[in-house]
Amino acid sequence: MTLIGPNGSPINRNVQADVGVCAAYNHAISSLNLSELYGLSDAEDTDRIGGAINRAIAASLEMQRWPKARADDRGGWRYLYRDPARRESDLSVTGWELMFLRSARNAGFPVAEQPIDDAVAYVRQCYSEKYGSFQYVGGDLDNRSRGMAGAGILAMAHAGFHGAAEAQRTGEWILQHKFDAYNAVVEFNPKAPHERYHYSLFMCCQGMYQIGGGYWEEFFPPTVDTLLENQRAAGLWPAEIHWRDSQFGQCYTTALTVIALGAPNQLLPIFQR
Repeated sequence: MTLIGPNGSPINRNVQADVGVCAAYNHAISSLNLSELYGLSDAEDTDRIGGAINRAIAASLEMQRWPKARADDRGGWRYLYRDPARRESDLSVTGWELMFLRSARNAGFPVAEQPIDDAVAYVRQCYSEKYGSFQYVGGDLDNRSRGMAGAGILAMAHAGFHGAAEAQRTGEWILQHKFDAYNAVVEFNPKAPHERYHYSLFMCCQGMYQIGGGYWEEFFPPTVDTLLENQRAAGLWPAEIHWRDSQFGQCYTTALTVIALGAPNQLLPIFQR
């Protein structure tokens, strides 16, 4: 199948899978990094960084408005290709974009309400009443993972819906699928393998911290015990066991684990309650 990019030109999927498909994902995370650094920068750097953030906001909102074949994909983001046979938004990229837009607004940059409302509507479509958890995409398919459960809670919190019923039910689901078995891949649906241990750990720690209360008290202490028991003498954590993420090595897993363990320290404004 020939994939068509937003500009209408064909995309070589084999090349883009290695180079360009994840550009929207990378854009959101890199932009989030800039907006979090903005308030910590010297005055002489703020104009340069601020200009980049304004351009990043414009790019994010333009990608959100790209035409989508399915009405229930509108309001979200996905990768840099169009394949009408597949979903054109997903909770993973959408969650990172919401993080960036919330961070930019916190830093004083203007972000309109409508794009946020549209993104929240998409996130809510990713919640499954059947499974009691947020999923990778909306619809009737089983796309569960602990990573997307945490991402859904976090996205709702960043949009201002800290006490949303969907978030609380998803928190209960996470408590039923904890992280006691270190670096173990738990596939809730082998036909849709989305679960990664360390990525899920990061998302769930941040999401459960946002819910707080009994959810956090039950979730975090045993998670910390598991992680500390499995830290290597050199201070690192082993590479991800999932075949897709194992290529990123120990630096990747160690960074995610450190950020997960640091959730209650609230060092980054975007992860504060």
